[in-house]
Amino acid sequence: MNELIKLTPTEQFLQNTNMTITLKEIADKYGKENSKLVKSFEQQIGNLTDDRFESFDFWVDTVATQTGTGRIQNLKTYSMNVKTMVWFVAKFDANLRADVINYAFEKLEKEKSLAVKEAKKPIVYHDGRTSVRRCISEAWEDSDEQVPNESDIWDALIWKGFAMTKAKVTTTKIVPSNLEGHIGAMKNRGFATYHPDLVRQVWEEFELAGKPVKSETERLTEEFEKISKYYEEKLREAKS
Repeated sequence: MNELIKLTPTEQFLQNTNMTITLKEIADKYGKENSKLVKSFEQQIGNLTDDRFESFDFWVDTVATQTGTGRIQNLKTYSMNVKTMVWFVAKFDANLRADVINYAFEKLEKEKSLAVKEAKKPIVYHDGRTSVRRCISEAWEDSDEQVPNESDIWDALIWKGFAMTKAKVTTTKIVPSNLEGHIGAMKNRGFATYHPDLVRQVWEEFELAGKPVKSETERLTEEFEKISKYYEEKLREAKS
């Protein structure tokens, strides 16, 4: 069957991405009533011949919305592909059709950006654990508080006894063996995973305690002693 609706290159691109849009989104975006659009859509669809009806892709959908009294109610609407949407809005005016196409394109770009951002986040394991870096983004995601940096969070975890350092040439963060599986786990050397709620709680306790971090002199002295002890042991092993 020949195409009954000719799409512009931009519209065809959106169609090829399997973009869908709801009548409720159109109503909200352009100050129209969802119920009136639903009624108009059903009337227009009902006037199509069978072959034209089968050329479109749409389905009944529901969306949750909040009333003026704060009550949540489910509204009937329709979801549809770009081709069906173009056919429906074309009856209003050319400018509205252009606006809806631009809106759909912006919606697609936003979804792609969110998908890329999510893909770059460290993995979340089946029991909710993740790296400290993602713990920070998850635990403070909806907070207006200043987000602590990762090194400060590690200071808090070490202070709480939920992590410890093992000196070599560099410092490696590990979960103490007696807490393995309870507050976190080790995926490999230097990569400890925790639960976001735990990281948030430890940070709050750390702040209340006045952030009791060792002075730079104390920290360097302690690390030097650990490193010296490590190499002394290695030398003894080599001589034995």
